[in-house]
Amino acid sequence: MHRRLNVGMVKAQNRSLVFRHIAGAGAVSRLELSRLTRLSLGTVSTIVDELIDAGALREVKDTGAAVGRKPALVALEPGAKKVVCFDCAATTPRCVIKNLALETERELRSEVTADGSLKKKLGRLMESAAVSLERMPPGGECIGVGISLPGPYDHTGGRVMSNMTAAETPFDMIGMVSGRLGLPVYVDHDVKLAALAEIRGAPELEQAPVFYLYLDSGVGGALCVNGRVYGGHRDFAGEIGQMRIDGGPTLEELISFDRVLALLSPSERGLDEAAQGELLARRLSEGDRALVGEIRRVAAALGRALSFAVCLCDPAAVVIDGRYKYFGGAFVGPLRVELDSLLMAEHRAGLDIRLSSYRERSPLVGAAAMVIEEWLKHL
Repeated sequence: MHRRLNVGMVKAQNRSLVFRHIAGAGAVSRLELSRLTRLSLGTVSTIVDELIDAGALREVKDTGAAVGRKPALVALEPGAKKVVCFDCAATTPRCVIKNLALETERELRSEVTADGSLKKKLGRLMESAAVSLERMPPGGECIGVGISLPGPYDHTGGRVMSNMTAAETPFDMIGMVSGRLGLPVYVDHDVKLAALAEIRGAPELEQAPVFYLYLDSGVGGALCVNGRVYGGHRDFAGEIGQMRIDGGPTLEELISFDRVLALLSPSERGLDEAAQGELLARRLSEGDRALVGEIRRVAAALGRALSFAVCLCDPAAVVIDGRYKYFGGAFVGPLRVELDSLLMAEHRAGLDIRLSSYRERSPLVGAAAMVIEEWLKHL
């Protein structure tokens, strides 16, 4: 059931819109913000004053060369607020503290490994964060905790819907972390948080429909509309990894990056991810027959599934993340050829297929963006 917009929701959306424009523009005047957001000058001024009072913005002088009276500018105060971000979906779970500009200010050390239950991993990350928050110097309020998970979270049953955690006992994750850290806690699927990070990092995609694909050992997708990740009725919108191709295996089973890794020798599989990526990209450029054949097979299966998504959603861009981006244009090229053979000219015209530019785990960026959005709602 769709929620009806009320005055509070409209105010929250406007506040978020103004904040994102300031974060992306640097120092900007209220008049320019009104033009960029298409909100009235009065509405923009009210929101800017709220954000200044909250410590998120500061007024700065216009140092431009123009003569005459210069308008007051406002700019982000990045370090005024902090966000604790947990990545429980990574091979090695991580905890970082980010600021309002989504920059990492500190990475916290913890004894977390890939082994153990989600509850145990989260508990260790939580204790590391608690120690760091107690020792944090003055000059920055922590506004919440964002947690990236390996699957959608069932808030009613306390269960993460993922093959990685299927055998684990459900628990109240939000209550556990909030009770220990004394902060509001927000959780979401790592794929959706990565999609949120992509549109926050590319202003030209903020208001465009975008289909995000994470292609790795697992395969996931997310649909972004008007600057937000659209979850759908059951929070599974965009999840094409479990789509069965022609009634056979799932897309994830067909194109998992594990099949590419199987082409490496045992010693090569022991290399770190960056070294593996360089090795595989070099072999593909040299025309390794087995690898070339695998990439073509993956492009054919992915192109088939993605063509359905493009027809249904009509995105302006498809963003590809995960280890397949190691191959760059040598992967995008065959995928584009496959899509061109399946789509009408109207669907493929102007369709932007791009690789994610993030070097760090983008769900951490998305986790911070999620918490900031929630904080802005409740100002």
